[in-house]
Amino acid sequence: MPYIKEECADIIKEQANILEVIQACGYEPKKKGSNYFICSPFTNDKTPSFAIDPVKNRFKDFSTVSYTHLTLPT
Repeated sequence: MPYIKEECADIIKEQANILEVIQACGYEPKKKGSNYFICSPFTNDKTPSFAIDPVKNRFKDFSTVSYTHLTLPT
C-alpha cells in the first residue's frame, strides 16, 4: 500500500477535525464537559470510554489506554 507523503499528511492533520471524522463514520458522540464520548470501537465496551477532545484534535481510548493525535502513515 502506498504511503501518504509527509507534507500531505501534515495538511490533513491540520485540516481534519477528529470529531467530524468520527461522526462521519456513523458514531454519535455525547458531550460531557469539554469532551465527547463514545463506546470504544476497538473493544466490546458497555459504557463510553473513548474520549474525543475537539479542541486539541485528539482522542484517548480508556479501554485500551491508547492516547493519540490523528496519525497517518507517511
